[in-house]
Order: sequence, then C-alpha cells, then structure tokens
Amino acid sequence: MSVKRVLVVEDPLVRRLIDGILTRGGYTVVEAEPRRALTLLQQATEEIGLLVTNTPELFLDSAQQVALLYVAAFPEQQWAEKFPRCRVLPKPFPPQKLLALAQELLKTA
Repeated sequence: MSVKRVLVVEDPLVRRLIDGILTRGGYTVVEAEPRRALTLLQQATEEIGLLVTNTPELFLDSAQQVALLYVAAFPEQQWAEKFPRCRVLPKPFPPQKLLALAQELLKTA
C-alpha cells in the first residue's frame, strides 16, 4: 500500500506549523496555495489522501475523493458536512490532536 500525501492549504505561518507537525509524525506533506492545490487535487487525487485547510468551500469539487481535516478558529459546519470523510479541528490545537485526526482520516482514505 502506498503512502498517501497530505495537502496543506492554509495561511503561510499556519501551513508551515502544520507541515512541521505532520512531517515529524512521518507523513509526506505538500504545501500549496489554493490555486495550486485545486490543480493538484484534479490531477492527483489518488495520491492525495488528506486535505488540511481552513477554506474547505474552495475544494467542494473534490469532497467525494479526499478526506478533509478542517482547521479553523470558528469552523462553519455547513462546509464540513459537504465532505463525507471530515473532522473539524478548532484552532488553537495541540499537535497530538492534529496527528491523531490525520491518522484517523488517512485510515479511511
């Protein structure tokens, strides 16, 4: 079984923080701006196992193909509900919680 990549689409500082936590946890992480992320999801959905973002509304076209970890200070439930495989992680969060939710979602990917 191949290791699926985690696509992180966030503000630059938060993106680097999440990347560091997940990389230290053994995950392969790709950081991207929203436009590049959309292209990656369209071209490589089989390789992207998890999307970590605070803007899930931008990725509704991929909701059926990728698991979502919705990271936001004030998450809007209507966006989370559009993704069949989704967990919400309120900011601020402990690194262990991020790792646990990533592991859970990637098991279902």
